[in-house]
Amino acid sequence: MSFNIRESKWEERQSAVLEMLNTEKPDIIGLQELKVLWGLDKLTQIDTWKVISQGVTGYQGYRPDGQTNGFLYNPEVFEVSNTGLFYLGDDHEKPGVENSWDDWQRTTVYATLKHKDTGKNFFFIATHYPVNWDPGCFNSTELIVERLSALNTNKYPVIMVGDFNCTKSSGALAGIEAFMRDARTYADTYYSEDNRNLYTYNAFGDESKARHKVDFIWYSHPALDAKYYEVITQETKKYGDVEYLSDHYPISAIIRF
Repeated sequence: MSFNIRESKWEERQSAVLEMLNTEKPDIIGLQELKVLWGLDKLTQIDTWKVISQGVTGYQGYRPDGQTNGFLYNPEVFEVSNTGLFYLGDDHEKPGVENSWDDWQRTTVYATLKHKDTGKNFFFIATHYPVNWDPGCFNSTELIVERLSALNTNKYPVIMVGDFNCTKSSGALAGIEAFMRDARTYADTYYSEDNRNLYTYNAFGDESKARHKVDFIWYSHPALDAKYYEVITQETKKYGDVEYLSDHYPISAIIRF
């Protein structure tokens, strides 16, 4: 699963988000926009990572140095090793907005995961691209392809999830498409044809903002194969009493060796 949880309206949504995650129970969840927020009373602070990592039963997580990207995984399914991060900017080792390709510090987290039942490994990436697709998204794709070559020295198959802040038609993801497939396009089955073609950025229903397919689950093929894909909306499955779980729909896929 990939899910940009967004910071606004969090207290209104957190119980519905936890209900969704505990019901769907994805084996691994890439999360974006994990932040410490002020509560509605303007006095308390809310750590969204703490809420989610403690609220999703039986999961463990990785979120380095309070970054806005992280992931949760089911330790009964996976062993995790070789975790790390790099920054999306001119210097991949340098933190800070001044190094970024937009006005926010952007990171990519990664790990090697071993599937306990089969003993097979894959390399996992969770990322959040800049909002300016040119040059930010083009540069991010180039950097990720470069870092993959350097980090995935065992040449394990790769699963990469995230909010890419650009569409495939922009051309900014061509470097990824050259060696990976996206689950939306290639999954054997899906919730419905309409759901398969649904945008992932919903803007909390704000009609003044454009809708786009900017969230992806990518995987190496033929080493891996996507069996199912779904955009999780409050129309397909109702969680809590909110209209939207976030300004991005969570997306989910079943991927097999």
